[in-house]
Amino acid sequence: MRICIVGAGVSGIAAVKACLDEGLEPMAFERSSDLGGLWRYTDLVDGKACVMRTTMMNTSKEMSAFSDFPPPAEYSNFLHNSRVFEYIQAYAERFNLRSSIRFGTEIVKVRKTSSDPDKWLVAFRPAVGVGNEPGEEQCETFDAVWVCTGHHAIPNLPAYPGADSFPGEVLHSHSCRDPLSEKFLDKTVLVIGAGNSAGDAVVELSHRARVVYWSTRRGTWVSNRVVDHGWPKDLVLARRYQMWLIRLIGLRYFRRQLEKSLQSRLDHDLYGLRPAHSPLQQHTFVNDELPNRLAAGLVKVRPDVARIDNRCVTFVDGSNVDGVDVIVYGTGYRIDFPFLDSEQFSVSGNETRFYKHVFHPSVPSGSLAFIGFVQPLGATIPIAEAQSRWAARVAKGSCQLPPAQDMIEDAQQRRRAVAARFVRSARHTIQVDWIPYMDELAAEIGCRPPLLRLLLTDPALFRAVVFEPCTPYQFRLVGPGAWPGARAAILGQMDRIRLGMRGGLSGGFCSEVEHGSDGFLSNSSLLVTAAVATAAVAASLWLLKRTGAFSNLIDYHI
Repeated sequence: MRICIVGAGVSGIAAVKACLDEGLEPMAFERSSDLGGLWRYTDLVDGKACVMRTTMMNTSKEMSAFSDFPPPAEYSNFLHNSRVFEYIQAYAERFNLRSSIRFGTEIVKVRKTSSDPDKWLVAFRPAVGVGNEPGEEQCETFDAVWVCTGHHAIPNLPAYPGADSFPGEVLHSHSCRDPLSEKFLDKTVLVIGAGNSAGDAVVELSHRARVVYWSTRRGTWVSNRVVDHGWPKDLVLARRYQMWLIRLIGLRYFRRQLEKSLQSRLDHDLYGLRPAHSPLQQHTFVNDELPNRLAAGLVKVRPDVARIDNRCVTFVDGSNVDGVDVIVYGTGYRIDFPFLDSEQFSVSGNETRFYKHVFHPSVPSGSLAFIGFVQPLGATIPIAEAQSRWAARVAKGSCQLPPAQDMIEDAQQRRRAVAARFVRSARHTIQVDWIPYMDELAAEIGCRPPLLRLLLTDPALFRAVVFEPCTPYQFRLVGPGAWPGARAAILGQMDRIRLGMRGGLSGGFCSEVEHGSDGFLSNSSLLVTAAVATAAVAASLWLLKRTGAFSNLIDYHI
């Protein structure tokens, strides 16, 4: 079975690997001259997604790993984009993925064949600007098409009154490749938007610019990568027992505690950043350096832009800034698929309406899949990989999709849930919670970690799976695609994390008795949380028994 994969970024190479694992025949088409997608940094502004020169991952290396390819132990816990690209390249080499990728090739049109509605006709041609000679359009037939182009490809540029009168430089964060460039030296810069790209541009530009004004429509909550004792925050929060606790005590209480934590680090009221909504109702901006730049007066927060008159920008509260040299729009991206039928597959307001964020209900066979079109509260790479594994099982016929109407209802239910929880914004339409969504995909694949079985047969592994970070290796323990090295990867993850903290130098780790098993919880706190988590498990089992699901517990993964 031939699978056409559009794009060879992180999602694309995960898709190629999943196809090869299932005995399928993938062919990925990549416009650029190399794989890596937005993690392949280049100075060239060519319309393709790309990180800034200074970008670092917001999620830690173990949480961001491919599930059967742990990053080198000596890597730091938060990787610079060059390290991420190095890791992606190593993954592709390890599994011989390059032979299934056509570089310098762009997809022009994808449509169903007239002779067989279950097959797809894919038109492609040499991409411009990567050393190719102009070439003729070619067509090939495939059994399925997977779209892996990502949701950071097409910049969203809002229109402000008078914007055309601005004589300075205007760019989107998509094109702001090197914020430390001399061209920003001593300039007055306005950055519009409050997402991670906008916030990162604000902080990095403040190292060169005279002053950076940060315009946000509704404010934002600011988080950081590390917490007490220097531990990566995602490693502390992304644990199964904590997910159970949140379910028991309620999201509202957790929001209040999180808000107190964020306020203790940075007074959002004092600096004009506090939004009307609570944390977890938006995608929190992650940056460790912003408080220092605000305190130094190098970054100044302003409300939304009302109008632009030449170099003078007026805000909705009536204040203004004169002498603006550069305007950077960090206003997000639009999801669009120009190579697909615009009527059948159009996206309005960034609402994709896919079944479980992967399959389009209008193609009930599952021969059209979309990989990586989610915005998780956590790492993206493992999710794209899990989506690919599921899509490969569907293409092979090992997994079946429900009727089209059921898929439509699932997509509608997800839209309602997102609307009820998050503030209305184009960037929140594809939000998912990391552990629940990974478990959901794992259920479709058949690879959820069997918690009760582990408790009875492998207590050490059970403890790691439940009380330590929920790393992607958990989803290679059992089922299709099980990896023999998964258990060792899980049991060794805390040592690899500590090694990353010490810059790759072994030895000198704090004892568990002194600082808790992960350097974040004290020994007594660990006992308390373990007791509470055990109560959570007991309560869950009681609920299962009351609802009649206890008989299926061996296969239930809580």
